[in-house]
Amino acid sequence: MKRIYEDAKNSIKHPVRNILTLAIIALSLLSTSLHASTYGEGEQNTRKYSKLTIGKKYKLAKTLMSKGGYITAAQYLEEYIAKKPKNHKALFMAAKANEILRDYVRAEKFYKNLLDIKPTKYPLARLSYGQMMKYNGKYEDARKEFKQFIDEYAGDNKEAYIKLAKTEIEGIEYAIGPGKDAKKGQKVEHVNGQVNNELTEFSPKWIDESTMLYSSFPNDTAVDLNTFWKNKKDYRAKIYTSTGNEANWDSPKLVEGGVNDPKFHCGNAVLTEDGQTMYFTKCTEDKVLNMVCKIYSSKKEGDKWGDPKELSINVTDGSYTTTEPALGKDASGNSILYFISNRPGGQGGMDIWLSTIDKNGNLSGPKNAGKAINSFGDELTPYYDAANLKLYFSSNGHKSLGGFDVFVTKGTPEGWDTIQNMGMPVNSTADDIYLALDPMGEKGYMISNRVGAISPRGATCCDDIFTVYLGGRKLFMRGYYAVKGDPTNKPVAGVDNTLFVTTDAGFDKKNGSVTYGTEKFVYQLDPCKKYKINGTKSGFYPAVDNIDAPCKIVTMSDTVDMIFYLNPIIVNKVKVENVYFVFDKSSLDKDRATQKADSIGSFLINNPNYGVEISGHTDSKGSDEYNDKLSQKRAQAIADYLINTLKISKDRVIVKGMGEKMPIAENEFADGRDNPTGRAKNRRVMFKLFSDDTKFEIIYDNAGPATEE
Repeated sequence: MKRIYEDAKNSIKHPVRNILTLAIIALSLLSTSLHASTYGEGEQNTRKYSKLTIGKKYKLAKTLMSKGGYITAAQYLEEYIAKKPKNHKALFMAAKANEILRDYVRAEKFYKNLLDIKPTKYPLARLSYGQMMKYNGKYEDARKEFKQFIDEYAGDNKEAYIKLAKTEIEGIEYAIGPGKDAKKGQKVEHVNGQVNNELTEFSPKWIDESTMLYSSFPNDTAVDLNTFWKNKKDYRAKIYTSTGNEANWDSPKLVEGGVNDPKFHCGNAVLTEDGQTMYFTKCTEDKVLNMVCKIYSSKKEGDKWGDPKELSINVTDGSYTTTEPALGKDASGNSILYFISNRPGGQGGMDIWLSTIDKNGNLSGPKNAGKAINSFGDELTPYYDAANLKLYFSSNGHKSLGGFDVFVTKGTPEGWDTIQNMGMPVNSTADDIYLALDPMGEKGYMISNRVGAISPRGATCCDDIFTVYLGGRKLFMRGYYAVKGDPTNKPVAGVDNTLFVTTDAGFDKKNGSVTYGTEKFVYQLDPCKKYKINGTKSGFYPAVDNIDAPCKIVTMSDTVDMIFYLNPIIVNKVKVENVYFVFDKSSLDKDRATQKADSIGSFLINNPNYGVEISGHTDSKGSDEYNDKLSQKRAQAIADYLINTLKISKDRVIVKGMGEKMPIAENEFADGRDNPTGRAKNRRVMFKLFSDDTKFEIIYDNAGPATEE
């Protein structure tokens, strides 16, 4: 009896990772339903020992608490407390069992009764009592309990527990302040159809508009693990797909191939952008359901998945878990694998870690995401939105509305912006985890045990899949580069591309990436704005394309699909074209003049041993003095663009104003009439590349301007 009681009492000894948190983490967020609903021994005992005396039910409840049979233990304890309402040991175990089961209402009631009877014997109970109130949305009452706890607590790990209580208060301040207002246009809806059941679903992923990848248990009712272990039957979680839509999802189908292993709980699947590689977890548990997970990868072979390969980032001795893979990019376009682990070197309990994936699929050594992301608590379920460069994750160590909240930060592993709580309605007073979106970052799925989930016990016991709409109409450009003249339009890897938005002052960089494999880049555009995208790759001429974003967005997320073409450099020839100006003007034409200047600039960037001479010219109208100044301004406008915008060193740029002295066409016909075509050709800036390097053949193209303006 004393041992069982001490085990229960010690369960809240860790400053952050109490039984509830451990239960959630244990199977990579398979939820406490595995610890509760699936431990069928208790249900079996309910039937077998229905005529037990109250005293014997109490003793049996203590045994069940040590074995993970929390549902039946909670039931027996509740019956016992009805007869013995002042037994503080029974009240404590009942509160803890219901906390583990995430029945926050019952847990709050038992913690209150416990504190009414023995307020000093269980000093940490007040902290748990405040947390249950917070989960039930009783923010003001919860804040009072946390403040009292801070004033009174003097036990072990005081600093850590006080920090936790203060963080809970910060969460309440946020919840009753900026977090209480639902974000405009956002909504969260329970997924209908056959994907949610009474047990737990987890790790839903958007595959396309009508296909979902997720994991669940193969049974929709509680199972007797003792029977399954004895008969060696498969009760473990599996990876499934389902087709349908928000109104109705079809029966789940097992993912075919080698990823679902009957000896392991399999889940947390994520696919690479080309859909050919899956990263997922395989987890094992002991008889009290302590879980250790490892991450594996599998290659697609036709319609099935090949044999899994264990990743090098796993901890080999089985003492720490590695789970919840997510894919992203760094600032240089390299593939990144994010994952969760409680290995040494972290900031708290479960932390977000990352490794770089090279072109052969090999992983760099794991690196902790750092204090900017990880807290003293637990961080879980990362997801990287590559279209908007945003990292989403769940945490109970940052200020939250309830338990685990979803947070977001913008950036790459090289640097992150301030972390933001997603607020209502994405977050609730319960646990909100596993947010994952479509490629546009606008719509997706998440897991929550909020009110509205299917819950066989209480209102918040179990996790279901919810659809998330982040709101706001968005416009995206999805594209890639192909070789001009290739009839297959096969994507070209290794193209360094930069997107600029056109402004009155020139061009502002908006985004950039390097293409990898067959992946497409996705950039968000603002409606009605003009953009320019530059693409460079060794062996090709620089590609400069203009994009006019449409003004009307029809659906919540419109996507413009585009292919940009690269011209291969043949025999190392470089084509240089003149820039032409409107009569009496020296300002650059954003659509034509800067496009040609970009080509010269890209060549200079890629060939630092070259310089350029820029000579400005005019037609014959006006005085010699005026034309000399105008030609100098024209040449200087190009030079300023190369130096200030494209960052070409001014030491590599020579500027000359030639006035009207070197015409390349007649300004007047022989009979004295005005020749507008000839004058238009003379209003030009010419480029002359110079270097000791003879690797390029320079072709100077003097084709005239498009118009005579």
